[in-house]
Amino acid sequence: MAEEPSNPAPLGEIEHGPSKFEQFLDKNQKKLVIGLVIVIVAVSGYIVVDGMKQTEDNSAGEALAAAANPDGSGYDIGSLRDVMESYPKSPASGSAALLLADEQWKDNRRDESIQTIRDFLDSNPTHPGRGAAMLSLGRHLLEQEKIEEAVTVLQEVVDAPEARYVAPFALLTLGDLKKQAGDNDAAKALYEQARDKYPANSPSIGQFANTRIALLGVHPPVKIDPPAVPEPSPAVPPVRPPAPRPTGLFPELTTPTPGVPTPGVPGTPTPPTRPSETEEGGTTEPDAAGTDEAT
Repeated sequence: MAEEPSNPAPLGEIEHGPSKFEQFLDKNQKKLVIGLVIVIVAVSGYIVVDGMKQTEDNSAGEALAAAANPDGSGYDIGSLRDVMESYPKSPASGSAALLLADEQWKDNRRDESIQTIRDFLDSNPTHPGRGAAMLSLGRHLLEQEKIEEAVTVLQEVVDAPEARYVAPFALLTLGDLKKQAGDNDAAKALYEQARDKYPANSPSIGQFANTRIALLGVHPPVKIDPPAVPEPSPAVPPVRPPAPRPTGLFPELTTPTPGVPTPGVPGTPTPPTRPSETEEGGTTEPDAAGTDEAT
């Protein structure tokens, strides 16, 4: 029987000390803890800031709703300014600026309204109401007869992707300007673009465009002044009828006609009487001498 070796070689070496990962943790424990704390603080800060922003936006929205007049006639200008000053970074602030510009325009403060819109466009590049503000600015400039500047702004509305929902209205307005200038072909092209390029928009856009296309080349009726009304002639005093003759106590006077007997007037001959019947049934006639003879 073979003898076993006195000192057998080990098949593998087993280490009982800490692993390399544990050694890494031991060496970098402080750095990891600090980094973890930084991440926690950053996440917590984002959550707090986001929550505060949502709270601020909600408060701004409530303040904007409270700025409406109780009778529904619009918004109070002072309250709108308070929203803009108290919540300058909230979406409600931009909405308040647009409402303020509308109220200023209605109060005939036209230059102030236009400047408010310009300030809004400069400070709110991503506001959802930016396209509507650009369209409003273009139309206000048209009402002030600043045609060239208005056309530039309206074309910017057409070209701006964020203003796609109001671009058809800008095209219709540009088409109206071309029609007024006598360029019916250019006007028709703009009307068709407003109708066909934005199929997702309201169907009423197509109706507006088709109506305008149908009226191209149709001249409006000529206004004719009404005929002049002659001046009234001077008033003529009314002719009063003659007063009625008095009756009753005094008989009506008549003028006698020569040769014609007048009853009741002395000196006039009495007209001959008609033959009369006697009681016995006979008649009497005057004779040549003026005496009666019974028959």
